[in-house]
Amino acid sequence: MIRTTNAPRRPVTPDIVTNVQGSSAGAGSGEFHVYKAARRREADRLRRMDEEARNESAQRKFEQDKVARETKDDEKTRKNREKREKMKARKAKARLVPKTTPGDDDRGDADTADGQGATVLEDIRVDAPKNNATAVSAGSSGKPNGDDNANEEEDAPGLIIHDED
Repeated sequence: MIRTTNAPRRPVTPDIVTNVQGSSAGAGSGEFHVYKAARRREADRLRRMDEEARNESAQRKFEQDKVARETKDDEKTRKNREKREKMKARKAKARLVPKTTPGDDDRGDADTADGQGATVLEDIRVDAPKNNATAVSAGSSGKPNGDDNANEEEDAPGLIIHDED
């Protein structure tokens, strides 16, 4: 045998067969337990393969159901968010739209001509002493006591006006 230096050396793998069964019909009594052990190992291997296949299938189904649930929940959340935003917009618009009474149109005042005079009084909260009820009453012009010289009464002590935005 001539060896060349260029030939790679391969590791020798041992030929070990764990499930040795002869082809003769007359197996001895000691071979029965070997046969049963090999059969049990093969059954366990097949059982593990089936269990892994079931687990993988269940995991895939769970992932699909999870994605479907998340999509459904996101859609429901989106609809509820849009509904809340619509309600907020509707309320904000209702605050901006003047609230008029049937008698406001025929007064013809300058404050209510553009439709904004009615909301001015609704947006302003007046804190005054309870015994001074006349200082808070509004006349037809929308100013305290109905006269055009409202600056004198606004500077009166004890009268605090808060503008609510």
